This record gives sequence, C-alpha cells and structure tokens, in this order.
Amino acid sequence: MRIWYSYVFLGLTVLLCFRLFFDHGFWIPFLFLLFVNAHCLVRERALLRKLKENQEKDPQLEYAKLAITQVGVTVVLFGLLVIVI
Repeated sequence: MRIWYSYVFLGLTVLLCFRLFFDHGFWIPFLFLLFVNAHCLVRERALLRKLKENQEKDPQLEYAKLAITQVGVTVVLFGLLVIVI
C-alpha cells in the first residue's frame, strides 16, 4: 500500500500549527488546515491522474515538484494568516 504525500502533509501541518489552537481558538486554525490540506489532496489527485495518462514523466520528480510548491504555498498562506490575526 502506498502512503500518499497529502496524508503525510496533513500530519505535519497539524503538528506545526498545533500551537495556533491554543492562541486563536478552534475555528481559524481549523479552517486554515482544512483549506491547505484540501488543496494538497486535490493537487496530488490531479498529479496522479496526469502521471497515469502520461507515463513518460518521472514520478519522483513530479512528486518533488508537488512537495516543494505545496510547502511554499503553505508558508505563504501561514504568513498571511499570522499577519491578518
């Protein structure tokens, strides 16, 4: 069985944002985590579908690109969240 990147990402973001639940209540961090992880899951599903259609691409390289861009998006969104709150 394959462990998808989005599930690992979910666990890591929950651990990293755990402190927000104590500082800012429940709903703001929950909605942030829900949005970021749903975005990651949708992108990973699209990547898997693209890799299934085009098997010439290197799956490891494509997953690396997904991981790098997803971490970048999360850092930017987290920074915006901290600025707004």
